[in-house]
Amino acid sequence: MAQTTTARRAARNHNRITIRARAIQVPPPVPTTASPHKVASLPRCNKVPATTAPEIASTAESGAKFAWDRTLADRLPLKILLAEDDLLNAKIAKSMFGKFGYRAITHVVNGVEALEQITRADSEGWMFDVLFCDMFMPLMDGYTTATKVREYFATRPPSSSSTVPPRIIALTANASVEDRGKCLALGMCAYMTKPLSIQELYDALLQTGQARGLGYQGR
Repeated sequence: MAQTTTARRAARNHNRITIRARAIQVPPPVPTTASPHKVASLPRCNKVPATTAPEIASTAESGAKFAWDRTLADRLPLKILLAEDDLLNAKIAKSMFGKFGYRAITHVVNGVEALEQITRADSEGWMFDVLFCDMFMPLMDGYTTATKVREYFATRPPSSSSTVPPRIIALTANASVEDRGKCLALGMCAYMTKPLSIQELYDALLQTGQARGLGYQGR
């Protein structure tokens, strides 16, 4: 009888120990890679500084970066003539030139004044390096202006001056193939559509410097 009682007590104690052991079992650890607080796998949106170097600038509209030298005028001292009758467009263009260091821009509002500036410079023994010429101006449009400039240098007495004609770059809102071909056929060196791109303007100045043999030609 005593043995039976002892056996029952031992069985109850064993059951209690088993239950307690199950109750305090620690669940397996959750892998750290599955933690919901980890964000390393998510794409990061890093802030890009507005300028990473003095010669780099960016547009606010698209964020596209352009490479240009703010001191271009120091190594390419170009003499620039701008023929543009729209004063707002002229202001924008001169502001762009200013970003490259060009401050002394000669501005006229029609082809008649542009031709007067060119002939006056020639009589003084110097010449503009480049004429940025709007195609649609009062009194004398850009097409006629380019023709008159070409005729002037073609008929000028060789002994009167040794200056060479300025490069003429057309400025127009029309981007058709016909307009481009017409400008090039009149002896213009390049064709730029409005609104002007600051990078294209910079490249046009570089090409002008190369053609005129002025200064260092690197970007």
